[in-house]
Amino acid sequence: MKGVAKMLTKRTSGNQITLPKNLIKEAQLSEEDIYFDITYKNGVFSMKPVSLKIEEKISDKDFASFAQSAFEREKGDKDFASVSEAEKFLRKRIKETE
Repeated sequence: MKGVAKMLTKRTSGNQITLPKNLIKEAQLSEEDIYFDITYKNGVFSMKPVSLKIEEKISDKDFASFAQSAFEREKGDKDFASVSEAEKFLRKRIKETE
């Protein structure tokens, strides 16, 4: 039956399902189609892709203030020669707080 694709999928212990590739292809979904409106009625789940535009607005003044303070040194700031040195320091601090 053209226009109908059907497959078995499994719900994980984390309540997630994988959409099989052939269903993604049949539905002509793209990588940008990541949000879905899901409904349940009479024993049937129905999923419809939706587009969301999420914007967080930060004023120029607030951004400039953040940018300036992000690069200012403060008492107690530490310098590390490498990522592994910083990681070692953080792991030690975590153990101290446990």
